[in-house]
Amino acid sequence: MGSTRVGALLLEENLIDSVQLQRALEHQQHRGGRTMGILVELGMIEHDQVYKFLARRGVPAINPVHCNVQQNVIDLLPRDFVIDHEIIPVDRLGRLLTVAMVYPFDIDAIAQAEEVTGLRIKPMLCRAKEFHEAARRLYPNEYDLCGTSQPHQAAKWVSTRRVQRTNEQLTRHTISRIHELRRLPVTKHTKGRLALLDAAQGLNVDRAAEILSRDPIALARVLAEANSREWTKRRPILCRREAIQRLGMRGVVEALESLDSWESQLRSVEAAFTQWRATAVAVAETAAGIAKNYALAGAPGIYEAALLHNLGSLALLVLDTANYASVYAIQPLERRHSRELELYGVTDSEAGAELASAWNLPDPIITTIRYLLSPENAPSSHDTVAVTALAHHIVQMERNLEVECSEALRILGLTHSTLRTTILRLHANSHADAVEI
Repeated sequence: MGSTRVGALLLEENLIDSVQLQRALEHQQHRGGRTMGILVELGMIEHDQVYKFLARRGVPAINPVHCNVQQNVIDLLPRDFVIDHEIIPVDRLGRLLTVAMVYPFDIDAIAQAEEVTGLRIKPMLCRAKEFHEAARRLYPNEYDLCGTSQPHQAAKWVSTRRVQRTNEQLTRHTISRIHELRRLPVTKHTKGRLALLDAAQGLNVDRAAEILSRDPIALARVLAEANSREWTKRRPILCRREAIQRLGMRGVVEALESLDSWESQLRSVEAAFTQWRATAVAVAETAAGIAKNYALAGAPGIYEAALLHNLGSLALLVLDTANYASVYAIQPLERRHSRELELYGVTDSEAGAELASAWNLPDPIITTIRYLLSPENAPSSHDTVAVTALAHHIVQMERNLEVECSEALRILGLTHSTLRTTILRLHANSHADAVEI
């Protein structure tokens, strides 16, 4: 099924529109990949819609979760190949190998699988969630978000050209999984306080704003809900207070009621989450202090953007609870980003920007997350990005602080001596309540 034919069929069934198809084809021209995979990656179509579409076209389907796969069949394909191409061997009969594939029309992946195994491949359709569940079961000690190649396996099929393609697939695979994160867990404390105040009729804008100021995911959920309304198309809502006022108290409570609590879902990485949340709050409070001290408070949403600056780290932690906690602890930041690129094909900044975009958060927040470490490259929201970048470096207290902050200082028109004064002021007020912007 060629790209043009796939696109025409999707248009015919009203699963996408012509603008979305054109965007996917342009993306494909620059980065390669499958049309359907790109549409899923860009959030234009859901995995389940792809499955139902292919099933209606007569593609035979199988659920690999229910297959009793023999170990000698599992060993036919390298783990990284399985994960990168979303193809999993399920049965062998003579020279015929049956595989379950999320995209069974991926001719290149089938050709490579035949080259690796020396067998003829019979592709069967499977759902994405079934693929991931089966892969975790069949590779219980090895399967993670993306994995690390084992040289003796990879040597069977990887060439220089294919290594580059695999890296691109790794990036697409991670971004696709990030787009599937429709919600993340909030703290039990957040849900408890809101419920208690709501029951006692003591919930108001000030109290709700204070609760959101300490829980980035709760804030993101409320902002996303507010910005999904019709009246935000002309002007996005950046400030938590405005979002609360627009939704009303009942709307805020309802927006958070459906979220799971962090404590019940991901206790195994609670220490990493606690550190992540403390860093988010510290950067937000520091950014608010900088904005107040240097008359930048007019830029809306600084506190909110700063509180969500490390959203990508949480996304990667949720996707890869087995490994990311140790990655998050790596210092300095450049080393951590190198390891993230190696494992996931994206840095936490890129992951966070993708997630914020999928959740329909306002552009200034997306831009701040994406350009946190390179504010000079930000196409807009320069003050917000620069203030957050400055706050981030101050909180992290990296050794080359003045060098790291030079671009942020230039954008804000501040000097290095001003930076030192800022740090002293912030330290002097370290026990004060967060300044609300």
